Amino acid sequence: NGLTKKPEEPEVKTEIKPGINNPLGNWYMGINKNGLGIHSTNAPASIGYSVTHSCIRMNPKSAAELFNLVKVNTPVKIIYQPIKLDIDGKKQVYLEVYKNVYDNNLKTVSIVKTLLKKYNIKNEDIDWKKVEEVAIGKKGLPIKISKI
Repeated sequence: NGLTKKPEEPEVKTEIKPGINNPLGNWYMGINKNGLGIHSTNAPASIGYSVTHSCIRMNPKSAAELFNLVKVNTPVKIIYQPIKLDIDGKKQVYLEVYKNVYDNNLKTVSIVKTLLKKYNIKNEDIDWKKVEEVAIGKKGLPIKISKI
């Protein structure tokens, strides 16, 4: 007859039963009324990737630790910042920049300057050419940016 069957819409579950196959793991902390939350996962390799309905996934041990620290109705502020700064025991400064999945025009150098100020690191101790390279590369790897 020439007609094609309409593809089936994927079923969106409104309830997830407890058990070993539950993708929320053993820990779930709701953030809003729409089901957005922070939870452990039965698929740790998925942590850090944008593959769920905007929830934040954690490894089970960290989720259990957080769950036991947070009280019901604690205000939550989620900050999206695909930029990390770390300082090791020798005062070496490392920068990680990840791909910005929201493409919301983050100003990497400006964010780095704010983080450096927060941790009392002098701008003159930083290799700004290296900062630019890391910002452009967005490889998500810790790269030393200190001159020392």
